[in-house]
Amino acid sequence: MASVPGAGVSVPTSRSSGWRLPAFVVSLLTFLAFLPSLRNDFVIWDDDLYILNNQHIRSLDGEFLRWAFTEHLVNYWHPLTWISHALDYAVWGLNPFGHHLTAVLLHALNTFFVTLLAAELVRKSLSLRARTGGAFGQGMASGEDSGRSMLIAACVTGLLFGLHPLHVESVAWVSERKDLLCALFFVLSMMAYVRAFEPGGPVRVRETMANRRYQVSLLFFALALASKPMAVTLPAVLLVLDGYPLRRIGTAKDAAAVFLEKLPFIALSVLVAAVTFTAQREIGAMASLADISLMDRILMALRTIVLYLWNMILPVGLLPYYPDPPSLSVQWAEYAGALFMVAAATAVCIAVMKKQPFWLAAWACYLVTLLPVLGIVKVGPVSVADRFTYLPSLGPFLLAGLGAAWLWGRAGRGQAGRPRLRGFLVLAACGLLVAMSWLTVRQIAVWKDTETLWTTVIEKEPLRVPIAYFNRGLARGRAGRYAQALDDFTAALSLESDYKEAYMNRGAALGALGRYDEAIEDLNTALRLNPENVQAYHNRGLAHASVGRVQDAIVDYGEVIRLAPGLVSAYLDRGALFSRTGRAQLAAEDFREACSRGSEEGCAALRGLRPGEDRP
Repeated sequence: MASVPGAGVSVPTSRSSGWRLPAFVVSLLTFLAFLPSLRNDFVIWDDDLYILNNQHIRSLDGEFLRWAFTEHLVNYWHPLTWISHALDYAVWGLNPFGHHLTAVLLHALNTFFVTLLAAELVRKSLSLRARTGGAFGQGMASGEDSGRSMLIAACVTGLLFGLHPLHVESVAWVSERKDLLCALFFVLSMMAYVRAFEPGGPVRVRETMANRRYQVSLLFFALALASKPMAVTLPAVLLVLDGYPLRRIGTAKDAAAVFLEKLPFIALSVLVAAVTFTAQREIGAMASLADISLMDRILMALRTIVLYLWNMILPVGLLPYYPDPPSLSVQWAEYAGALFMVAAATAVCIAVMKKQPFWLAAWACYLVTLLPVLGIVKVGPVSVADRFTYLPSLGPFLLAGLGAAWLWGRAGRGQAGRPRLRGFLVLAACGLLVAMSWLTVRQIAVWKDTETLWTTVIEKEPLRVPIAYFNRGLARGRAGRYAQALDDFTAALSLESDYKEAYMNRGAALGALGRYDEAIEDLNTALRLNPENVQAYHNRGLAHASVGRVQDAIVDYGEVIRLAPGLVSAYLDRGALFSRTGRAQLAAEDFREACSRGSEEGCAALRGLRPGEDRP
């Protein structure tokens, strides 16, 4: 413990090893709570794109690194995420246990550093109070008990972050590795930055640029951006911390100086944001103002801000996939209520700013970190998701930790009833810890496998999420349960009549059931909606061949080869039809092409051809 002269307040130092042991205990509890996810499988929802069907991650050579840093598969630039998946594949192959283990370890590590960050922020605040006589920490005991209050604030923050069921999606869904990596480097960047300065110190841009911790913070920020673009908000978060608890902005000159310090951070943010927007625009994932007006987006964003806070307070009814929010015309009162609550919360934070500046700082960090996923700039198909709260929850959870420390301090005032009150607080905290862990374990079970995941969504939202039926249908089809898959694809189409992928996969299910004419009809619709659907042409070729329409099948395989010349199966199938109809020369050309592309089956078929004239 280090005492600040003249202040009468004992403030633990940031280097004290005493902080690391509690942080380790918190991270260990987090690791144990998430162990059930090790029994989970991959799910058909990006896991197939990121891992199961991703040939790029199956090597760690120069070609893979070039791809990882230059391609935007699944919308984002996040090379560190690809490298992480490739490392997992190198160790575990396609065993989901290992991929889930990495995610649980990363989340536990994040919880460790979140606990340390919370302790550091509280320490800086108490240090500022000691220097200036400020009011932060009123209600906390002084002296040695102040250290206990700080420990409570940090541990409660870490436990909420680590054990909250709202974070299950980011951990139990393998494809959300980007959330975990981004948060790791985001928090490390914040820690390095906060430790670089003492509260109320002078602002000198040149000295700051030469500060080793500032440079480390910038490096971690670059790594966070390379994990997920959501890290672009960090420069704004650091500016908030400059205001409080670092108190580096006292004059307009100070404000200009701290802004200049952020220019390297801002430059990286702008660059990654530009790459992300370009990639999203290219795949058509950005909604225009013609689709949703700016005012509607703002009102929906306010509703989302309140919804996430509510889910942090009462995490029940969480879903892996939330349907689009109701329109303003239907739920105007709900949006108006959200506007009032956000305005009221902001007003309260401003009103108590002089006495409790941490409120406004935490509220500002919450809003800033949510900004990329609030839908004001609509990117991607999902408006609301639990995973979007992984980083933004830091601010509210830290306030909850401070509230717990304040209650502990209040309960220690006076001798009468002190043990009883604190005993009650300990029992309440333990009960909350058990309840939250139970909800987390239950939410982990939702992600057990594809069918469990989407059945959960269907049970709670049977009429508003067509993708739930579609993805469950894919899982059932891959398991050979084609009749059930057919029912799911039909249900998806009843909710979204132009769902081209559902037509294509229902056609495949019908073909597997021997209902070829119906399959061809669905595949015709799929191709009308998307004339370049390679799989639809391939499936229709199989159906045509099955009912004896050989020439139609040959035409379909020709379209497959035109659109995907590297697909060996199309050469084999077309070659087989040529051979069957006596066109040996054409069959030989297709088998030769398949053989040249490494197909042993093509080479064997080529050797088995009998020379002779082609028959008409």
